[in-house]
Amino acid sequence: MNLGAVFRLLRDSFFFYVQELTALYNFTGVREVRLITATRIIPLHVTKGKTIVQTLNDRTDYAKNPEKTEKGELVTSYECDPITVDEEFMLSKRQYEHSTGRHQKNNVIAYQIRQSFKPGEVTAEEANQIGYELAMSFTKGKHAFIVATHTDRAHIHNHIVFNSTTLDGSRKFVNFFLSYLAVQKISDRLCVQHGLSIIDAKPYSQREKKSDYPQKRTFRDDIEKGLVDIGILLEPIDIEKFEFVRLNLKERWVALMRPDDPLAARETVSPKDLKEKPLILPARANVRNELSNWLGEDFSESQVLFTSNLATNGALMVQAGLGYSIIIEGAIPFWDERKIVSRPLSPEIVSDSVFVWKRSQPLTPTVEKFIAEIRCFLGITG
Repeated sequence: MNLGAVFRLLRDSFFFYVQELTALYNFTGVREVRLITATRIIPLHVTKGKTIVQTLNDRTDYAKNPEKTEKGELVTSYECDPITVDEEFMLSKRQYEHSTGRHQKNNVIAYQIRQSFKPGEVTAEEANQIGYELAMSFTKGKHAFIVATHTDRAHIHNHIVFNSTTLDGSRKFVNFFLSYLAVQKISDRLCVQHGLSIIDAKPYSQREKKSDYPQKRTFRDDIEKGLVDIGILLEPIDIEKFEFVRLNLKERWVALMRPDDPLAARETVSPKDLKEKPLILPARANVRNELSNWLGEDFSESQVLFTSNLATNGALMVQAGLGYSIIIEGAIPFWDERKIVSRPLSPEIVSDSVFVWKRSQPLTPTVEKFIAEIRCFLGITG
């Protein structure tokens, strides 16, 4: 079976599964829209260092918190008492183990459904009723549950906790694929029936695109703002705002490639070798400008596959055969040469490293002493 056949099989299986969900949970008649309400289903596991009973008690106590549920007035239940819900859940679990002989470690002890509503649109009592109907429809009345409506925030929301074991203790709920979609669809249908507002899901082409991205904070920014006392930066870089000591560290720039690439047979790589080749370049503007000058007039920005200051990201792209990464040689000492090799650039590009601190920045005695030791080590006086 080829890859295309596998893809078609997965696609057909997915659509068949969605159709089965639609029939099972009576989704027919619900418009393909997304509601103001938000729902999600969360499996609850035993908390590390605690027993099942303690974990159930913690989870249900949080849901029933009197300060969040109008002194318990907004807690309803099905086939259990809210006061003893954790004990009743445990009773059915013991019955399950006794009748089936099965006992699993680290299994799911309960499930929680969270359902939130648009502020000011629904009363707490109606929200609780919708939550009860949601839990009953989703569990088919086969699992005990509580519905706790919280009013401590601007948006009213439900915490629905249902037992993973059925009422008769014969089975456990299986959190099936796309279960969150089933919960969402049931919640949508109920909200439509209760007259709650909805928002149409716009096609992707009509959605508002984000165009204003905040500038990423860099290590240099931290030094300029006085958040970091000292640092080592790689040239080319504007050091006008810094006091600095030039270190005797030379970093040679190289091109990364796969061992089976034709350029791997060369001792060096020239701009001509990289003409029209897909490139992965550093994101720093000063470095990009220097590499652009080295690549020459035949270089085109369309060659740049992506930019990154993390050598690991570029190396992974190279390993996948997507392009050539140009980085400093010192960034690749631990890469397996059976997967990635490097070749020096020719003409050679070498960058210096500088030890910097903010100009006119008051320094602590410790930092001053450290800078003095650096100067002494490098034989710099004055």
